[in-house]
Amino acid sequence: MKLAYLFSGQGAQYLNMGQDLYDNYKTYRDIIDQASAACGFDIQAKVHDEAALANTAMLQPMVVAMSLGVHALVADQLPKPVAHLGLSLGEYSALIGADALDLKTGIQLVTKRGQLMQTAAEKSKGKMVAVMTKDHAKVAEICGNIKAGYVNICNYNTSKQVVIGGDATAVDLAKVQLDDAGFKTIPLKVAGAFHTPLMSYAAVNLSADLRAAAFKDPKVLTLSNTLVVPFDHVNTAETLIDQITEPTHFAQCLQKLADMGVDTLVEVGPGHTLSGFARKTLKGVKTYHVEDQDTLTATVSALQGAMNA
Repeated sequence: MKLAYLFSGQGAQYLNMGQDLYDNYKTYRDIIDQASAACGFDIQAKVHDEAALANTAMLQPMVVAMSLGVHALVADQLPKPVAHLGLSLGEYSALIGADALDLKTGIQLVTKRGQLMQTAAEKSKGKMVAVMTKDHAKVAEICGNIKAGYVNICNYNTSKQVVIGGDATAVDLAKVQLDDAGFKTIPLKVAGAFHTPLMSYAAVNLSADLRAAAFKDPKVLTLSNTLVVPFDHVNTAETLIDQITEPTHFAQCLQKLADMGVDTLVEVGPGHTLSGFARKTLKGVKTYHVEDQDTLTATVSALQGAMNA
């Protein structure tokens, strides 16, 4: 078995996420409480607050804390992974989980990142729309023909799904043309146009904090969505700065895991979006997700059974 962990990004959150884990597992509770001290608010209290879950500034440390709490629960019970892969915000979880950065500093960074991205979103009024197609080139061509502001592909999630983002007017015009061309489009409920130049305010204002952070080489290979190469202590800060305004290439990262021989993926954190992307991208790879007591028990049981078979 070659195992890799997937770390959830923003967007998979839901009310009461992680509550049963907080109530029943000290390991999980300790990480949430440490993260709460680092970000300055009670994370577990906020999982019951719809407004907090819709607020990028509060949500980012909440998702990272939950992902790390879940990772801590499963890490001692499963084989050592060969890789970590997070989507966008999840890259911070992946790096902290691989000991490239300490928990306190990592939570402080994502708290500031969330605040800055919330401000950037309010300033720029951008939009994002998912497009279901294999023809990524045609999507890029249609976006390139829009002159009423910025719009382009900002997420390459699977071979059959990309996301476009940019100025609201430009995204609306691109959506009309994509619809007319026969593509299925789905507007996303997000605060702004993430992974586009509309987030430049956040990238500029987070850069000093990232460059000052004491990043180490990850103890587990951790792939960057931006570069599709492993993070190391030299490239991490600059890559995480660029990540804010550059597209994510999650599908390519998944393929890289498959090329490494990974045959088992475990998603840790809220939801199972990344497991779904993996199933649509890779053949013959087993996927699991852990976000509550039931999925924790089922995943550990299944994988320990496979180890002992």
